[in-house]
Amino acid sequence: MTNPETGRRIKVGGPTHRKLMKKWDDEDRAANSEWDHSSDDMGDDMGDDTNMADQRSEDQHMKDIMDMMAESPDNIPSDEELDITSQALQQHVDKIRKNMGKGQGSRTRGWSAVAPQKGTERNRLIDQCGDKCFLKPDSKGFPICPKCMEDECECEIDCRGLMAAKVRARQWDHNDIARKADRIGRKKCPDWD
Repeated sequence: MTNPETGRRIKVGGPTHRKLMKKWDDEDRAANSEWDHSSDDMGDDMGDDTNMADQRSEDQHMKDIMDMMAESPDNIPSDEELDITSQALQQHVDKIRKNMGKGQGSRTRGWSAVAPQKGTERNRLIDQCGDKCFLKPDSKGFPICPKCMEDECECEIDCRGLMAAKVRARQWDHNDIARKADRIGRKKCPDWD
């Protein structure tokens, strides 16, 4: 909806819309009260004309509201534009679906919640599962199995942990560990690159 005073778009029922409606109501009341006073000066036989004036001002008021609520025809998209817009939207959705799971961090998403922290969690993991849960077991570095939850350890390699270890190893120039992670990933993880 467009504000007739400023030409800007406003929300129906919003504060600006309510102010405009109140302003128009006040103007209509003022116009009606002037009409009523003039009819009092002319006598009682004008009672029917006063009702007609009220009806006219109501009609004008409704017309003003409808004009205010009506969108300009320039803002309404044509059928062709709507079709193009829906095609563009469908292409965008298809692109998102195609790239789903390929975003930044998606291959390691959730690993931080289950990764064993240094200290007690890693000590417990190596005690219960052995060296197979670490790519650098002598320092309990680069864990690839999730932490033990409530007296229960899975002792299974997690692909998210493996990818996180590979990325971190490359960042720290531990190329031998990165190659080891890559080799294990090709065997254990179905969508490994």
